[in-house]
Amino acid sequence: MGLNCLLAVLLPLSSCVMPVQTGETILQGRYVQEAELQSMTHSGATRLQVEQRLGPPTAWFERQRILVYGLVKSDSAAVWFVPGFPTSAGGYVEFVEREAIFLAIDAEDDVVHAGRRSVPRGTTWLEAALEWSRETGWDAPATRSKFFAESVDLDESLIVIYRPRDNQYVLPFLPPGERLLTNFDVFGEVYLDSVLITQLRSRTYFSIRVPAGSHALFVAPYADQNPMLEYRSESMDIDARPGATRFIELRIEAGKGYIGPLIQEMPEAAATPALAGLPETW
Repeated sequence: MGLNCLLAVLLPLSSCVMPVQTGETILQGRYVQEAELQSMTHSGATRLQVEQRLGPPTAWFERQRILVYGLVKSDSAAVWFVPGFPTSAGGYVEFVEREAIFLAIDAEDDVVHAGRRSVPRGTTWLEAALEWSRETGWDAPATRSKFFAESVDLDESLIVIYRPRDNQYVLPFLPPGERLLTNFDVFGEVYLDSVLITQLRSRTYFSIRVPAGSHALFVAPYADQNPMLEYRSESMDIDARPGATRFIELRIEAGKGYIGPLIQEMPEAAATPALAGLPETW
């Protein structure tokens, strides 16, 4: 019996997932050739020269002084089929792979070390950068184990984003639980002025110094986990006053037919107790 005939017999009888080879598709970023990566290290390229050559980075981690260029690609897929009566269901799911190149930048803004590694699903760019740092012997600072109140200069502002709890609705008319169900969300992706600044995990915080003035905050849940869910985003404007600290609380909400963020600015008196004991996100 030929393969097509066999599939015609089996598919109506049981659910089926069948891998299909497809051409490689780059979904985010661009591939950097190994020779190009090594040349930037050996020639002593500066951070500015790297960005002129490769474009804006996926992320820049100031404390660790690591530039990250992430690549998200799809090179295979699966066709799934679930029989039913009177109708059946089916679809097409891509297998997504992630990798990144990392460039360590010294205090003079020169590239001193570079490398590449895969980034598993559910892993943040910072977590991958720290793992790369440990593997290669580059001594990058670790994230803080608890909240650290930073001083602020008069020409800048500090924005602290924290995620003390989430809202998981399980049953109607009941208050939400504090933690999301497994595989709903790993972290929230936070953008400031269209630049990714952090991928915030549950019960962690992140702080960033910014020039005083107006800034646009945009938050979206990590959408690489469950393609069957509807993902929503949220945005707000922040008035970053000179010498001031702004506290932004983030929650991820799920259980109402979608998954999405809730963000609001909080007074220091309310934010300080919530931040107590929270580690810096990684």
